[in-house]
Amino acid sequence: MATPTQNVTIEYQAYVDSLIVNRRHRDIRPIGIYKDGYITVESDTSVRIKTMTCEIQSIYDSVIHQVKIDVTVDTVLTGLVAANKYIVARWQYSPIAGDNDMDILAVSLANIQTYDLLIGILEWNAGNTAISSIEYYEATTGKRRSTPEDSKELLKVVPHPSGGRNVMVRYGRVNVGPNHHVVTEDSLALPLGACFVYINSSGGLAYSTSSSYVGYLVLASVSNSTDVDESDITDLRSFISLPNSCNYDRASSEADFTIKDRGVWIDIPSMLVSVTTIGGPILVMYNHEIGTGGDENKIVVRLLLDGTTAIVTRGIKLPENSNTTSADMTTIWPVAAGSHTIKAQVFSLKARGDVPWHSVVNRARGLNDYSNTRTLIALEL
Repeated sequence: MATPTQNVTIEYQAYVDSLIVNRRHRDIRPIGIYKDGYITVESDTSVRIKTMTCEIQSIYDSVIHQVKIDVTVDTVLTGLVAANKYIVARWQYSPIAGDNDMDILAVSLANIQTYDLLIGILEWNAGNTAISSIEYYEATTGKRRSTPEDSKELLKVVPHPSGGRNVMVRYGRVNVGPNHHVVTEDSLALPLGACFVYINSSGGLAYSTSSSYVGYLVLASVSNSTDVDESDITDLRSFISLPNSCNYDRASSEADFTIKDRGVWIDIPSMLVSVTTIGGPILVMYNHEIGTGGDENKIVVRLLLDGTTAIVTRGIKLPENSNTTSADMTTIWPVAAGSHTIKAQVFSLKARGDVPWHSVVNRARGLNDYSNTRTLIALEL
């Protein structure tokens, strides 16, 4: 087997003293595994750790040092036992030249050191005689692969070491509507053909062969290739840019109307919107200058979600000597992922008695102008 090499990065023409150089990157680049370093099973008791690039720290004489290390040849660990299931990268700084290589080790939970980078976790069979799988997160201990806390690396889609139509999605965090999800680093098997990888409303990994990204929290697109490599993956994560689409709908109308039905809820004409959400709350806004055919009437206006749930209701009493008033309403309402409808309705009342010929009408500020715009907007936050 070829002897692994490790490249330690320093600045050109810098004074090459580790006490100076190795402190340069501290707190500038987060520690963690930036590229590759995934594990494959070689036999019942041996694994292969792929080449990798990482930022790693060490402490020496009360001083913390940090370097970037490129491991350019795969590392094979043999003779493994179930007690040492955690594969880690460990670097111990030394002022002695030639004694600064990083080690890749299999250790027990108790022997994981403060500055170790966790590469992966070996899962063993029931008899602890053979490695059954490789994991990158362990729920019982909370141990997870050392992905750097860098926005460029979180939720990044990268090729899987096994090749084929498989990718890895790095650990990260995401908000889907009001819910916060921690996404575990995991593999995803993709179908043949072009597709894209996204986070679903439950915070899980998924893919779609759709040609539209609307309504999806997209991570990356993957081209139609038999073996996925870096050139086949297009990063589509949004960091400070606007999303590709916004889930909203807007209805507006200036049409005249007169509603004479009383004692029941009546749909206000043209005030119906539909929005397909990914699980976030919706902001609903309604604006209308509304009136009646008689003085001192009371009106109740509401916004109805999916035909059953009144998400906001407003009782309105027209000002004295006026038969026109504003019926503005705004609310934020939690909804499940999926398609939803919102409509505006009115219920007419008479302040004194019940005079059936008093009607609800579309009014403008000018009493002779019946072309006032009424607007209903639903927007997923």
